[in-house]
Amino acid sequence: MSVAKAGLAATAASAQAEEAINATAGLATAETPEDVRPVAPDQFDPRYETSSAEKWSYYTYYIGNNGLTLFNFGPTIFQDLLSEAAGDPGRLRFLGASRTINSVVLLANGISFAIQVVLFLVIGSFADFGAWRPYILVFWSVVAWAIGFGWLGVHTQDKWEVATGLYMVGLIAYQMCITFWTAAFPGLARNTIHMRTKAEEYEDGKIDRAEYDKADSMMRNKLQNEAFMAQSCGEIVILAVLVGILFALNVNASAANNLWGLSVLIAFASGVWLLLALPWFWFEKRRPGQKLPPGMNIISVGFWQVYRAISQIWRLRQTLIYLIGYFLLGDSLNTTVTVISTLQNTVVSYNTLTLTYLLIVGIASQLVGIFAFWTIQKHFQLSTKTMFDAIMIGIIILDAWGMIGIWTQKFGFHNAWEFWIMISEVTPRGKEFLFFSLFSIMGKTSAFIGPLVSSAIIDASPSGNNSLPFYFLLGLSVLSFLLLFFFVDLEESRVEQEKFLHDEKELLGSSLGAVGEGASTSPSDLRSPSINLDYEQKPVDKDKFALEDSKTAIDDAIATLDIQSLSALFPESCNYTQDHGWVSIVGVVLLGFGQEPHIEELGETILEQTKNDENAQIKAFRKLREALLKASPLVGFPRSINGLAILKKFLDNSLPQVAKTLESDKSLREPVPLEQRHKRGKEFFGKIYAQHTDRVLGNLNSSSGGDLGEFATNCIYGDLMAEISILNEKETGLLEFVCCLTLAAGLQAKGHMYGAHNLGNSGAELEASTKIVERLAKDLGMQWSSEGMEFLRTPKEKGW
Repeated sequence: MSVAKAGLAATAASAQAEEAINATAGLATAETPEDVRPVAPDQFDPRYETSSAEKWSYYTYYIGNNGLTLFNFGPTIFQDLLSEAAGDPGRLRFLGASRTINSVVLLANGISFAIQVVLFLVIGSFADFGAWRPYILVFWSVVAWAIGFGWLGVHTQDKWEVATGLYMVGLIAYQMCITFWTAAFPGLARNTIHMRTKAEEYEDGKIDRAEYDKADSMMRNKLQNEAFMAQSCGEIVILAVLVGILFALNVNASAANNLWGLSVLIAFASGVWLLLALPWFWFEKRRPGQKLPPGMNIISVGFWQVYRAISQIWRLRQTLIYLIGYFLLGDSLNTTVTVISTLQNTVVSYNTLTLTYLLIVGIASQLVGIFAFWTIQKHFQLSTKTMFDAIMIGIIILDAWGMIGIWTQKFGFHNAWEFWIMISEVTPRGKEFLFFSLFSIMGKTSAFIGPLVSSAIIDASPSGNNSLPFYFLLGLSVLSFLLLFFFVDLEESRVEQEKFLHDEKELLGSSLGAVGEGASTSPSDLRSPSINLDYEQKPVDKDKFALEDSKTAIDDAIATLDIQSLSALFPESCNYTQDHGWVSIVGVVLLGFGQEPHIEELGETILEQTKNDENAQIKAFRKLREALLKASPLVGFPRSINGLAILKKFLDNSLPQVAKTLESDKSLREPVPLEQRHKRGKEFFGKIYAQHTDRVLGNLNSSSGGDLGEFATNCIYGDLMAEISILNEKETGLLEFVCCLTLAAGLQAKGHMYGAHNLGNSGAELEASTKIVERLAKDLGMQWSSEGMEFLRTPKEKGW
């Protein structure tokens, strides 16, 4: 049934990668001091936290998409129609040759799987990039329902050619639905409250990285196993209703009644699927995927992913061995299921009631098997690799049983649910989308090769013995088992992946030489919103922050920032989130790090958030422009000039109407009389430093012959900072703190942290801005350090 397909992919997401993920932990801890605050590998956005309704709607979709329509009864009615049309000779003219029924079925499967390969190449990238995956699932679900209802008009032998088309398209729609439904489970698991708590415990030093990774793996196992158990329970109820329908239709009365009964069953199960799918379409949170690489479109990126995956896989020998084993084992299981199905249908003469009884028994045993496996895994805390080994042994037994002539589709290990989890586990953290695409293509390739070989074996046999493919399948299963069990060395894999990530880090470090030598983290490691207060750094070479050098370095490294997630670091109800104030903070941090070219990327993120709301766009970009201006005396005039020029060019190219509106703005400062500007400057300065104002001004003046205090209050504050019509006092205060923090000017950052709080910023807002500085520093490979800035703990300690 459906878990067989979803299964061969669900353990494939976990065993070697459970170890592979640990490789990242080993790399992180090997090169950092013991007193470094640990960094959780996953980010948490409150907007995308997995709710109970979302989780259960995810389960109910799978109860509907249980495989009864296009995976169980679809093949049965197709083979029954072929049998009726073939008559006594048992052969039909198909694709230019006279073939047995089983050969026709296997060829139809092979063609269907080949088409799936093309479809995954063309549109498979939608699951990785942007937010299109949910809509692809909606589309293919509608196609599947249409096919299901379409079977009501195809239940006589003269329409066997039409049935062939329905069968092949139905398999494609079913597989697309299963794949894009399954693609959601890692995101669901890693956004649960449980994993958020584990991340906090890890960052607080309460658990180590191994415990965090174990929790991550077990959560993914938990969601998949619960989904399969819920599906099994729901499918048994549906099958019980179907038995009643079959008795009402009197399917045992004649072959015509039996065919009509199959058509009705498929249509009824399709209707149930439709109803149970709607909650998922409503409750699913549209979690954003990756951004398209520069110069790519949604079509070309699919082929690019395959090329990248193939070129990278050679650096991970153990992962390559697993990929080969996955190909062979997937080929074996896919073909085994098809062969068993055709044999079973022949043995029971396509009797719908008998097949339904078999399904009830099979699904019940499936439920017991999954529950037993999950219970054992939880109790003994077994790794996914251990469970995966057990699944492989089950597949070998299945083929051996079939080879000696015993038929059954619902043998206990038919549902190898662990394969998807196994794939997610064998991939180095940070490279998930790259390697998932390769496994997906390999899975589809293996799925059409096996049926073609089996069909050739049957056709070459003088007797047309339908059990002959089991000799081939048993050998294939044993070969893949031996390869995966004995030759995949997880310890060696861990070392390989450490080297892989280390090489990536070195490559990025050399490419980013223009923005600081010795960058110590790779993009795949830089995923935490935590604050590293003690990381040991070298002095920053300020000369290497030049605009052209940094732009060249970024272009060479193809650096892409996850700017979208930064806005979620602020509390959801604060003005930085609701009123686009977060863009000003991100903008000045980019200036402070000399990364002005990334302002264009920030602009693209603003476009994504504001959609087609021109008023919101004008407001957000006006705030960003004002922030880049106000940052000039803090981070440097040249950087502000460069940043403003890049912003203008972006707006001219992407939003000409918004650019035109902003160009028409008049100066906010010129009309204000000089005396009034001086007055507001002193008042603003006083609000920041409160009771310390006189002492601060005295220090400034005494160190500069009396000029620095006047310059600060009259020019920097009176002319610039105290203009609050676009960025208010609160936003300006936080901006100043962030600029000082970005420059690692500890004394000034401390003063402006207290000043930002005096101006109304909460502890959560101060912590969020600090996390933005840390995140961007790491993602950009900057040599930024908060060493000696213990005051950053103050907002949390004082409960601001």
